[in-house]
Amino acid sequence: MPQKSQNWDLHRDEIEKLYMQRGFTLQKLQEAMSMKHDFTASTRAWKTKLEEWKLRKNKSRSILRKGYPRQRREQLKGSPASIPPSQEKSPSKDLSIPQLPTDVLYNWTADDPAAIPETSFQTSPSNPVYNTLWRNSIGDTVHQCSHYTSISTLGNSYLETPPLINSSLMLFSTRPPSVSLRLLANCPEQAPQALEILLRSWKPGGEHMWFAKRFLADSAYCRTIVGVNWTRWDHTDETLFDLVDQFVPEDEQDLLRKALLRADVKFEHPLGRLNAQWAPTWRLAIRETTWDRAKHQILKMEVRDRLLRCALSVVAGALVRSQETRLELLAMTGESELFEESRMDKAWILADCHEQGINIDI
Repeated sequence: MPQKSQNWDLHRDEIEKLYMQRGFTLQKLQEAMSMKHDFTASTRAWKTKLEEWKLRKNKSRSILRKGYPRQRREQLKGSPASIPPSQEKSPSKDLSIPQLPTDVLYNWTADDPAAIPETSFQTSPSNPVYNTLWRNSIGDTVHQCSHYTSISTLGNSYLETPPLINSSLMLFSTRPPSVSLRLLANCPEQAPQALEILLRSWKPGGEHMWFAKRFLADSAYCRTIVGVNWTRWDHTDETLFDLVDQFVPEDEQDLLRKALLRADVKFEHPLGRLNAQWAPTWRLAIRETTWDRAKHQILKMEVRDRLLRCALSVVAGALVRSQETRLELLAMTGESELFEESRMDKAWILADCHEQGINIDI
């Protein structure tokens, strides 16, 4: 399909950001632009335009093809033998990566997760290799973040809490899911990222849901429910609710969405510096005391329909329970006029939700 020339210039900044800064392949770049902007062009046209803009990658590979001397080729490959003497590490520093005992990694089957022995790699942030891996992973995450926020903007807390393993794939790749879940639940350092790790490794059957409810009952795990994720690969996994859409079976999604929203209502931690676009509007909605004003705020949230309906259900349920408590108090005090007013308010919420097909869990 012919592509209008002016459209390339219109999207140039975004194309350059995705291709050069976020590491999208040409195929992934085409799919992203097609999905987001209905921007279609042939692969040949893409290659021509990228070459015209001088957007090139994999330069080190092209250098290797040009017949560089063997010593230089080995140095580019990262061979230890080719490192110049000036760059050799001091022999006094032990840079070997501490290993967890084999019986802990693969053979641990104890019922008590606390029985896992601690190692220097788990408990010593001063380990130079640990700090290198940790800080590099944070840098990569910020670089890939669609908000493009610097480390200093994110705050010191991102560097002050080194996790056991900064990757859900690593955490769940070498162990049975049950062991990984128990290990995750017994790592306080992982609390800020635990829900994200849990969702990215989600499996049906009820065990992951049980741990999700356990985490959502603890304030420490709920500080970033409406914040952005620790790791973001593209615009489709910005928040925990995006991960619910991607990884959780459809029959469990609404249950989990409501559980996340209820936990945010319960703890209402201060909003961080990076949040879902709709987070401030949501927070205004849950502070409203009347259904009409709360519903008005929620309807302004730019979210998918299923999340919108879950938000309406959670807030409506909270207001109905509030009215029921008020009715009990007014019945005891005998204030008939206020009692009737509260009864009508409750009846209006129930009737409106019934008309809109919104299920309320009371």
